[in-house]
Amino acid sequence: MVEEIKQSGDEEVEIISVDKTEALKALVRRWHERVNEADADMDKQRKRWRALRKIALTGLNSAQREDQASGQIVVSTNLIGSTKRILLPVLYARDPEISGRPAEQVDDDGYAEVRQFAHTYELVVNHHLTRDRALKRAMKRALSASMDTGWSWLKITWKDEREDNPLVAERMNDMRSQIERLRALAVQIADDDVAAQDSTKAEIAEIALMMDRLKPQLERVVFRGLVFERVLADNLIADPRVDELQDYQQGRWLAHRIWMTLCEAIEKLDLDEECLSGADLYNQPDGENVTGDKSAGPQNVPRKGDEDGKYLKVYEIWAREDGLVYTVVAGIKDRWAREPFEPVTPLHGTDRWFAFFLQAGDWVEGMNEPRSLVENLTPLQEEFTRTRTKMAVHRDRARPLRVFNTGVADTLTQQRLANGETMENVGLDMPPGSDVRQAAIILGYPPIDMGLYETATIRADMDQVSGVADQNRGATPDAKTATQASILQQGFLSRLSGPQDEIDDLLQDIASYAGGILRQEVTAAEALEIAGSGALWPQVDRSMDLRVKLDVAAGSTGQRDNIHQAQTWMQNLPQLVQIGLQIEQAESEGRHEIAEFLRAIVSKTFERLGLRVDVEALLPKQNRAPEPFSQPAPNIPQVPQRASTQMPTQPFNPGVQQ
Repeated sequence: MVEEIKQSGDEEVEIISVDKTEALKALVRRWHERVNEADADMDKQRKRWRALRKIALTGLNSAQREDQASGQIVVSTNLIGSTKRILLPVLYARDPEISGRPAEQVDDDGYAEVRQFAHTYELVVNHHLTRDRALKRAMKRALSASMDTGWSWLKITWKDEREDNPLVAERMNDMRSQIERLRALAVQIADDDVAAQDSTKAEIAEIALMMDRLKPQLERVVFRGLVFERVLADNLIADPRVDELQDYQQGRWLAHRIWMTLCEAIEKLDLDEECLSGADLYNQPDGENVTGDKSAGPQNVPRKGDEDGKYLKVYEIWAREDGLVYTVVAGIKDRWAREPFEPVTPLHGTDRWFAFFLQAGDWVEGMNEPRSLVENLTPLQEEFTRTRTKMAVHRDRARPLRVFNTGVADTLTQQRLANGETMENVGLDMPPGSDVRQAAIILGYPPIDMGLYETATIRADMDQVSGVADQNRGATPDAKTATQASILQQGFLSRLSGPQDEIDDLLQDIASYAGGILRQEVTAAEALEIAGSGALWPQVDRSMDLRVKLDVAAGSTGQRDNIHQAQTWMQNLPQLVQIGLQIEQAESEGRHEIAEFLRAIVSKTFERLGLRVDVEALLPKQNRAPEPFSQPAPNIPQVPQRASTQMPTQPFNPGVQQ
């Protein structure tokens, strides 16, 4: 529709008023087109990922699995699976160590307050990140998935789930009944009985006040904290304008594809049965993907609670440029599945907006997809399987060949000789004086040349690609001294320093993002409960937040090198004992600053050495009262003071003559 022409100076400007409803539908259709096109482009990748996952599961490619299913001899030794099981606990064995520290600045104004806030910040972030080991479980799944397909996604959101408190609700109902009973009683009281009326009103007011105090308790907190969700690579669609996936943070949008049953959609989305009548429906999921013929129609929309195995394809679109999260359902192109909303994002401490974190494998310059560990090891795994299968076939066919004279045996005897089992007695009708060894002989079989079926080279190549060595697999072909074993272990950890560094970078981003969200969502009372009575949790303030940095200790999630730590501990134990005695002496003499200095030196030294030791539990206690001086005070004779030697009552001033 076109409005009236508005005069603007000498020019006429035509203002076109667009129908808001039509504009909204156009926006929904545009997002449908963007997401559907990018989703279709990923089908080729998803097919390749399914093949890689099956190889990681069985160690066999599709042709080898078909041969095995048909009954042929196929030796399936899954070296890829064993390599993954070795690498996972080495790369991520425990939750990361996150420390908060004041940021460096020119002056030390308010340093004590910032240090107190940094310690509180550290405790709150560690509490929520390591809560119920949710981060560890999600990260290990993400690492395992990235080894299979090349990348995996982790989604971090804030969840505040509450439910009605039935006990408080029941008590509130009882109080309402009491108030109704008292009101009925007040009607029966005579008008001139002022005392009784006042007493009844006072009881009603008292119960009403108790109800006001109970109202905040009508809901109880079921869960309040960070939620870590691993997103399947098949279900995360990135902006196709991004040349390399590792630059996804500069993309315009990310879409999370979510499969929902019709009942879940009615419960979680702003859609009813009538709206869902035009949605695309998909069959029961097949493994990791929902496949099958697509159908639509009102007859396929069940009522709430029904189960018919149909699924909806829902897209949760995170539009960075708009600052909103849109939700659409495949097939419904005229409305949102729920109203667009602003997600909980950090105000300070990070420039990240997406709640998705990418864990990827080996990147290649100019390639959009990283290569996975399974993809790198598949050719070697196939060669290993072929070699071992050929040897098994050779061994199966290496059977003795019996040759016998058919002239001295009837048909039944010949069959018994041809099909004879071990220790079977077969009689031959031979002329007297004949040698039975001339009637039947056994021909030898060609021996197995193990050099043709040698697999040590293949396993060595797999170890070079993955970083795993024989001693990590438990194989010790040659005896090694303790020094040699230590050197091999150090080399193994050094080869994994690259993947470990990538994990540290990812955890650093997660800690910064999670810390920014916690600063907004965690209340001062909750921080006090987590960090203790000395906690400092001010309101969100950019100047204060920028003065605190969160750091993830490098390699803190990896497997500990117990041999190296034991050697380091034994080397530094004498120095620790000596410093402990020095601290004891400084405390007894009242030199507490020296004692604090020595404690800080010991703590930082063990931190640099990588030894996770509770230093305070080993060193002497702080602020010990000094022991009384046992020697008597010297007898100093008192010298009588003269009047001329007394100190002046006025303060000394060098500019004034005394």
